[in-house]
Amino acid sequence: MPRIPRPVRPAFSLIELLSVIAVIAVLTAIIIPAVGKVRAMSMQTKTSASLRQTGMAILAYANDHQGKMPGPATWAVFPWYVNPTTYTTQAHLNNYLFPYYNLPPATNRTLSDVLSCPALSEAAQTDTHTAQYVRSNGPASLAAEDRPWGGNTNAEAGTPFLQMGWAAQSPNQPPRLSELSEKAYRVGILCTADQKSWVSADSGRLPADGAFDGKRIFLFLDGSLSEPTTALTLAR
Repeated sequence: MPRIPRPVRPAFSLIELLSVIAVIAVLTAIIIPAVGKVRAMSMQTKTSASLRQTGMAILAYANDHQGKMPGPATWAVFPWYVNPTTYTTQAHLNNYLFPYYNLPPATNRTLSDVLSCPALSEAAQTDTHTAQYVRSNGPASLAAEDRPWGGNTNAEAGTPFLQMGWAAQSPNQPPRLSELSEKAYRVGILCTADQKSWVSADSGRLPADGAFDGKRIFLFLDGSLSEPTTALTLAR
């Protein structure tokens, strides 16, 4: 029986293959930066939401404590909390605020993704020694009534939380909202952490500079947020 010849399929020429490769390379060059930009915008949105939630928790705390700002507290804000009546630890902002995040009391350091900064790496978010945010008191030139956390640090690094009765005495006592000027509400009170905003031996997991292309975001006492900025303190 005679064989039926199969049709010959033409092969791709070298020029056609090179053309396809060139098209793929162009598409890759377009898509990868776009994906990176979308991811960065998503991280900024999530971080902004986290900062706003913290701002609401601070004002809720003040409302429940005769207008007093939470503190004394260390400048670094870590991704954990603990019930201050059962555990001796550093004065830490989230130890005051955890009820306002609807977090249950804890007898030991308890990590929570609610308290972590979405812009940081997973390793940084889950490290109890890595700051997520940093308290800020505005430029040093501001008057005491213009500084949201008061005219002093109102925290002694390493002060045991169960000894806060001592640390809460003047001059460590945080101010009351009624003691602050209108300008204080336009001063950045928290910013995203990096190795410049939080200079510490434990900052190695943080970005070398701001998490948003070398910039950081500030939360103001009035609840608004700054655009990403290279500033280390901010007042508007």
